[in-house]
Amino acid sequence: MEQVITFDFIVKLIRQYWKVLLSLMILGGTIATVVTLWVIQPEYQANVQILVNRKHSSAGADLTGQQADVQMITTYKELITKPVVLKPARQTLMAETDIRRSLESLKQTVSVTSTANSQVFSIVVRDKNAKLVQ
Repeated sequence: MEQVITFDFIVKLIRQYWKVLLSLMILGGTIATVVTLWVIQPEYQANVQILVNRKHSSAGADLTGQQADVQMITTYKELITKPVVLKPARQTLMAETDIRRSLESLKQTVSVTSTANSQVFSIVVRDKNAKLVQ
């Protein structure tokens, strides 16, 4: 008992159930709109990539200098999320946007990532307020 599905059969089904199909499309579109506009909160993100590099005077010091630069990234990652850097950033944020944040909430929005054996690391700021991530 095999049934062959032809183009005519599909057209006949669509003509027969067009009201149901149209109402399901409208219902799906309405649900998607409601979820997008009122349920899902937007999250804004700003990225910056920094290259850690020093000037080297000799060719022999290049490899040693690069390894030292890679090790310095760990130090920089620690410093960026500490009050030494976050306090001036918070003061600048208050001066430019008049938005007040605690150091702890500011620290939670900042993340620092790097790849192994790379002299580049990334600072990413994520928040629900677009002004805060600029």
